[in-house]
Amino acid sequence: MENMLSVFREYGRLERMREDQGLSVEQLERWTFLKRILASHFRTGQREHVDKQQSLRVPSQLRVSFESLGRLRECLMTNISRGGVFVSTPDPLPIGTPFNLRIHVAETGETHSLSGEVASVNTGVDMMSEDEGMGIRFTQLNEEQQALVERMYGKALDDAMTELES
Repeated sequence: MENMLSVFREYGRLERMREDQGLSVEQLERWTFLKRILASHFRTGQREHVDKQQSLRVPSQLRVSFESLGRLRECLMTNISRGGVFVSTPDPLPIGTPFNLRIHVAETGETHSLSGEVASVNTGVDMMSEDEGMGIRFTQLNEEQQALVERMYGKALDDAMTELES
């Protein structure tokens, strides 16, 4: 596990540099390579999807809800990135469907509403139930909502690092 921890640390260092000042071509290639390794470790997407994502999907277990066809649906958010989340559900909405996702943070008792749209759908008879669901891309986030996403993403990264260290 020490090797994966060092991969995660290097990815985190490059991620901070990418956000702050940008990366050289060589650093960006390394960042992409490390992101692929971590995505494989966390089982958070196929390579073609991982390469399109602006940040790593990090495991996160939060309860979420949204309205669909006039009824409230509750699901589990299984990972988060800076651009969206993956929601585990056997009945995903169609790609392109806009909606408000309510994220319930148990530790604080807070509920946050974020606008998004369905960006991808995972379903199929040969798919494991925990892999079924939909990828949600955040849309039209204001500054406060973007800061919230950054905090949730940072917490998920910290939790994943702690998990690797133990």
